[in-house]
Amino acid sequence: MAFVTKNFLAIIVLLLVVLLLANRCDHNTTNKPTIVIDTVWVKHDNIVTSKPQLVKVISTPIEKIITNIQYKPDTNYQALLKQYNALLTLYFRKNIQKDTLNLNKLGYISVTDTVYNNLITGRVYDYHITYPEITKSITLHNNQLYIGGTLQGNPASLINQINVGLLFKNKKDQLFGASIGLNQNGAIQYGINSYWKIKL
Repeated sequence: MAFVTKNFLAIIVLLLVVLLLANRCDHNTTNKPTIVIDTVWVKHDNIVTSKPQLVKVISTPIEKIITNIQYKPDTNYQALLKQYNALLTLYFRKNIQKDTLNLNKLGYISVTDTVYNNLITGRVYDYHITYPEITKSITLHNNQLYIGGTLQGNPASLINQINVGLLFKNKKDQLFGASIGLNQNGAIQYGINSYWKIKL
């Protein structure tokens, strides 16, 4: 006890140096979160039917049409009737046209149009797409352990006790600690403590 009393200030300085060195050694160790990135390829097949709306009509003058020998009215009635019926059949028949848009690795989309009466009366989109769905999971490791110390004193003696302790922080931001120390007379002091986070 007499040794502690005589060398109390030196013991304090030595413990402070040890704590500083411990803090320096732990300076580069960070509590990094774990990041996991996963990719799942999702396949989606569907058929959508729609009917395009007429938004504008552009008429061609008759003079330009009949320049084509095929559409010049014949002077013979029977021949004229034959022309009329041919145009009528051409006008009212249904034309079904199909096109496919290739999306490389993602799949393809095919479009089928039905043309009737000089209008697109129906449209079908048939798509088969496979696309990546990326999920990113971040796991935070909130359990933390701290080492530190405290100096205590009173008006009569600037420093009369030194404590060294450990603090444990859990995922709920609660702190639990234990400490051990020496006072100026060489007596051993110990204690435990706990803290709860206050939401402001």
